[in-house]
Amino acid sequence: MLAPPVHRSDVIVGNESLSSPRCRMKTRGSVDDAVAVVVKDTGTARWVQAVVGLDVTYEHRQERRGGRGHNTGNRRIAHRLSSVAAEVGAEVVSYDAACDGCFPVITTEQHPAGEVLCIYKAQPHLERRRHTFKSAIEAAPFVLKSDAWIDVLAFCLYVARLVHALVERELRVAMAAKDVKRLPLWYEDRSGSSPTAERVFQVLEPPSATVLLHAGEGLMVSPPTLDHLQRQILGLLTIPSHAYRVDTDGQGQSR
Repeated sequence: MLAPPVHRSDVIVGNESLSSPRCRMKTRGSVDDAVAVVVKDTGTARWVQAVVGLDVTYEHRQERRGGRGHNTGNRRIAHRLSSVAAEVGAEVVSYDAACDGCFPVITTEQHPAGEVLCIYKAQPHLERRRHTFKSAIEAAPFVLKSDAWIDVLAFCLYVARLVHALVERELRVAMAAKDVKRLPLWYEDRSGSSPTAERVFQVLEPPSATVLLHAGEGLMVSPPTLDHLQRQILGLLTIPSHAYRVDTDGQGQSR
C-alpha cells in the first residue's frame, strides 16, 4: 500500500515557516536535516525527493544611528532564505500504482484465474468457521493476586486442552486403524477426516435417560437412545455402550 502523499499545501506552509524571520534554521545543513525527518516520517522517500534551495538577499544599512551625512558609512547585511520544493518521481509512482494491491496466489487447484480469486476471497469466512469449530477452550477473566492461584488456573486450562488433544488423537488413530476415512460430524451432515473433540462432545451430549418416579420409587427407566453415529464414535473411542445405562435403587435414586 502506498504511503500518504506530501500535499502541496504542506510544502507551502513549510516555505512560509522557513522564510519567517523567527525561523531558527539558518544554515543549509539544519534545513536538510529537518527535511529528511519529514520525508522519513511520511514514508515518501521512494516517491518524493525534497530539493532545498538557498537564496541570499542583501540589505544595506548605515553603520551608526542618526542622520545621514557625507561621511556616513554603510554595511551590507546578508539574509539567507531557504525554500523546499518536492519533486515527485513520476515513473516510480506509475510503477508502484500499477503493482499496488497485486500479490501472488499459489494453489494446486486446476481452476481459471477468476475462479481461484473468488475462492481466495471466500477463504476468510471458511477459516472463521473452522476457528469456531476448533476453539473449544475459553478462559474467563479473573483477578488473581496469588501466584499459586495463577498456576492452578493455568493447570486447569492445560488439563482441559490435554483432554481435548487425547480425545482427538485416540479417535483419529482408531479411524486410521479401522480404515474409516471420514465421519459425518459437521453440520448439515458434512463429513470430515479430522474430527475435533468439541464436535465429539456436542454429538454425544444430547442422549439422556428418562426415569419415571412415583412416591419416591422408580417405576420405569428409559435408557438413552444412541444413533448410528454416536455408537460409531463410542466404538472408535473404546467406550462400552453400558456406560450410558441408568439403574435406580429402591428409593428412586439413579446410579
